[in-house]
Amino acid sequence: MLYLLFGKDTYRSRQKLNELLDFFRSKTKDFGIFRISGESFNAEEFESFLKSKNLFNERSIIVCIDIVENKSASNFILNNLERCADSENIFLFLEKEVGNDILALFKKSAEKIQKFDLLSGAKLKKWIQEEAGKRKIKLSLDTQDKITEKYSSDLWRVSSEIDISALGGEIKRAETKEQYNPFQICDAFAYKDRKTAWILFQKALFNGITAEEVFWKIWWQIKTLILVKNQPHGLNLHPFVIKKTLRNINNFTKEELNNLSWQLVNLYHKTRKGQAEFEIGLEKFILNI
Repeated sequence: MLYLLFGKDTYRSRQKLNELLDFFRSKTKDFGIFRISGESFNAEEFESFLKSKNLFNERSIIVCIDIVENKSASNFILNNLERCADSENIFLFLEKEVGNDILALFKKSAEKIQKFDLLSGAKLKKWIQEEAGKRKIKLSLDTQDKITEKYSSDLWRVSSEIDISALGGEIKRAETKEQYNPFQICDAFAYKDRKTAWILFQKALFNGITAEEVFWKIWWQIKTLILVKNQPHGLNLHPFVIKKTLRNINNFTKEELNNLSWQLVNLYHKTRKGQAEFEIGLEKFILNI
């Protein structure tokens, strides 16, 4: 089975990708999920997915991201689209740009193709209203106009602004410099106080602290929570750190902490590959703790 999602609106295409993954996983838990990018493409590995199920007799979902941008990978893929469609495994392709000649080849084999153009005007405002509805908030027309005027079709930023409104309305960004305390945001994170964490993140940026520096502080907090959660005694940590962590340990399950850790690792690698920006990615992460 073969799907193609493409277009300049990477926010909605990612949303659709996640919807498809959730749909297939809801059908069976026996799917193995593998992600392949144009940079990490290996023809032999891809060939193994075309042939059959894996060693455990499980079907696989292969998420292929920006494959056609890599010419050597693209040539191999385009010559094997029919095999992807006929495979017992599921192939989900996510691309930003797809030329008409390549699109024509996909149309011959794909189960579904969906294009995501940038939204504007009435379509953009309708999307904002629907996303606000999902968060169970109602945005005034004036607020919608301010958001669209500020961020236009950048739905990653627009979505963050809606999240901020869901936290209790418009939050003014830092306007005066204050002494930066890196552990304040760690404490807010441990309390699961995303509103305070977001405000502290904005203050850090205003004071010239990079998003990457904040990233490492939050990473340290998550790893500390995981360590204390798994082994509360006999750790080589300062007693004050352990005591403070124990106060917040029940705010998270082990599964939540592992998932948060994975999200940060994923964000780090995406930024290194130029597929995400630290500031936007970390802001979204904080707003969803």
